Amino acid sequence: MKLSFSPSRLSGKVSVPPSKSCAIRHIIASCLADAESIVKNVGSSDDVNSTVACMNELGAKVTLENGNALIKGNASLPLPSGKEICTGDSAALLRFVIPICMNGSGVHTFRLSSQLASRPLSVYNELFSGEGFTFHLENTVLTVGGSLRAGRFEFPGNVSSQFAGGLMFALLRLKGDSEIVMTGRCGSEGYIDLTASVLAEHGVKAKRSGNRISVCGDDTFKGGEFGVEGDLSAGAMLEALNFTGNDIEVSGLPGTSLQPDAAYRRLFAKIVKGGAEIKIDGCPDLAPILMTLAAMNGGATLTGTERLSYKESDRARTMAEELRRFGADIKVERDRVTVYNSSLHTPDGVCLSHGDHRVTMALAPLLLRYGGALDGAEATNKSFPGFFRLLAGIGADIR
Repeated sequence: MKLSFSPSRLSGKVSVPPSKSCAIRHIIASCLADAESIVKNVGSSDDVNSTVACMNELGAKVTLENGNALIKGNASLPLPSGKEICTGDSAALLRFVIPICMNGSGVHTFRLSSQLASRPLSVYNELFSGEGFTFHLENTVLTVGGSLRAGRFEFPGNVSSQFAGGLMFALLRLKGDSEIVMTGRCGSEGYIDLTASVLAEHGVKAKRSGNRISVCGDDTFKGGEFGVEGDLSAGAMLEALNFTGNDIEVSGLPGTSLQPDAAYRRLFAKIVKGGAEIKIDGCPDLAPILMTLAAMNGGATLTGTERLSYKESDRARTMAEELRRFGADIKVERDRVTVYNSSLHTPDGVCLSHGDHRVTMALAPLLLRYGGALDGAEATNKSFPGFFRLLAGIGADIR
């Protein structure tokens, strides 16, 4: 979908969608309980819809009704099935369910999107390469199987916290306690804490201490009624517009939260002063919007950016490419991005989403100030359906 923007000033009240990160975790945990559950306020993003479809294919019964997920779980998931399992474009969903499938129920086949097939699975490839395991990716078909046992699991922590999260879901169901050890620099510990918090709500225990996670095995997931809080990642995208001359009241945000992107509340204030140096390895999803604000406010340096290359796009490079259309001067290095003080203007050519929802939304402040066109705007459906319609409702001139 291609959109055209004219310079606009926004004013009004908006509400954030539910956190897809929380919703995905609650839905999976509910499906692993021998009970009925309701997860309220899950929303309708592509990733949530993919989670519902995936868990149904694995043997749970999940339906969406009025923004809630009604779930009949099964502690024996996944059940043997000849179905191909689809996880959409959600790397988190895929990485969470792969270890769950290592329950001795046979071989399970995933049909991946081309985008998802390019996302790293190296940690599981190493952990599940031994005798008794099947782990094979050919083109877009991933085949997994085996019987996971409690024990010690060690792997590099610099790729994604989602590998640890997937092991947490699976190891909790096994006899005996386990330990997960992430070597080297570990980013996004906040997402591990978020997973542990959701699991605790479902009656099971995993605890992080530094780069180590202790998992209490032979535990039982509990059903019940659970709620999903507002998405602080979406809140960051909306509140960033208030630092670029707009007047937006954003509702639905939790006051306190374990969502790592809660950091935007302090980072925005720092970056708009110009020349800030900010470490973002704990909140890499904020990088695109921080790069935009840096370009519009005298520049900044972001460090801890190495993992941006593992996202839906190589985010540091794709954001640099798009910001340069507006005249920004940016240097991208392996673990550092420097945005220099530059004079910005209407973009040269059509901006591209690169199929990345966060890149797409991060371009909005610039397009609303200078005008321009954006191709691939539907990428926002992954986490924030209706993002541009919402902006149009408070004054954005978008066609």
